[in-house]
Amino acid sequence: MLLSHRHIGCPGLDASLETQALVHSAYRVHLVTNRGVVCEDDLIRRAFARKGAVGRPVLTVVLEGRARLRVGDDRSHWLGPGDVAIFPSKESLSMRQEGDTFASIAVEWDPGTLASRAENSFGTVDERSRRRLAEVARGMITTDQEAIDIAAGCLAQMLDVLRAQGVPFGRADPGALIEAVTPRERALSGTLDRLLCRLYEQPMAIDLHTALGLSARQATRIVAAFNARYGFNAGGWRDAVNRRRVGVGAALMSSPRATTERVAARLGYSSPTAFCRAMASAGLPAPGAVAREVESLR
Repeated sequence: MLLSHRHIGCPGLDASLETQALVHSAYRVHLVTNRGVVCEDDLIRRAFARKGAVGRPVLTVVLEGRARLRVGDDRSHWLGPGDVAIFPSKESLSMRQEGDTFASIAVEWDPGTLASRAENSFGTVDERSRRRLAEVARGMITTDQEAIDIAAGCLAQMLDVLRAQGVPFGRADPGALIEAVTPRERALSGTLDRLLCRLYEQPMAIDLHTALGLSARQATRIVAAFNARYGFNAGGWRDAVNRRRVGVGAALMSSPRATTERVAARLGYSSPTAFCRAMASAGLPAPGAVAREVESLR
């Protein structure tokens, strides 16, 4: 089991995106905290097909802000603080995250692990439970990679809170939630997090394989295998960087104070023109048109 932390912000915009995750080959738990941006799946999925364990059931609890959920062409469901939604598969699930501050917990799992069944459902947790979930999530997502037992204990508490509110999670022994990982996997996870948080330094493949003490070919292969095993929405190193730059770039450009120049520099593009070319190559609007497009998709 791994702890992942990916954060990126843009000085002067009061805008940032942060994902902290507890990662297991059979499940993932995310704590998402975004400030001053809108994240719109209907825009980003024009550029990139979803990767990872897309057939897993997924539960979302909104802690702050608002989320719109939609499966396929079905009608939209808007969720506010305390609202809970479960879908049996995230393959065709589209989400919009908005609010001055947006925060949510998302849990996805292989059927038969954290829960034996999953059906489309919507509900609401009471205010006390919402506060408890936020507290437990903060305790679970620690920067101490050695505190896996603490993280597993917090996850078990989270599942208990959700089960008490009617979510069909089974009782979990914290010890049974822990999965052994190799030193190489732990090193790779930390290296990817660090490089993908510092796009302004223009990280390249050489930075990855040098940090890991591997050849370029080995590094490329193990990144793709790592992302597949743990359900990250990316393939190899180059795909991970491209998705990160374009996805974060689109979100940051939704900020009312965003400029193409400022965001391009923060994402490590060599120039504003390079950022514009990357968006066009991905089939997305020019950076300056993103905010209007995002609003039209609401």
